[in-house]
Amino acid sequence: MANNGALRFPDWEMALSRVTEGREQILYKRAILGFLHLCKVSRAPATIMLAKEYIEQLEKQGNKRDETTREALHWFVKTARSPLDALAR
Repeated sequence: MANNGALRFPDWEMALSRVTEGREQILYKRAILGFLHLCKVSRAPATIMLAKEYIEQLEKQGNKRDETTREALHWFVKTARSPLDALAR
C-alpha cells in the first residue's frame, strides 16, 4: 500500500488463485476487475474509499446487498495491505 492510501497489488490474480478456486475464484475475479475498471476509467487510484463507493453504487443499481463483491473487495484490500502473507500460502 502506498503512502497516499492507494492500494498497489500487481500480483492479485496469482494470490487469488492460491486462496480460491472454481466459481468463487471466477466471481471474485469479476468483482475485482469491475472495481479496477472503475479506477481506470475514473483515472483514480484504487483506494478503500473508492472500493466502498463502488460497492454502494452496485448495490443501489441492483437494489440489494452484494455479498460476493463485498467479500472479494474485502479480500483485495486486506491482502493488498499485506501481500507477503498471501503469497506465502
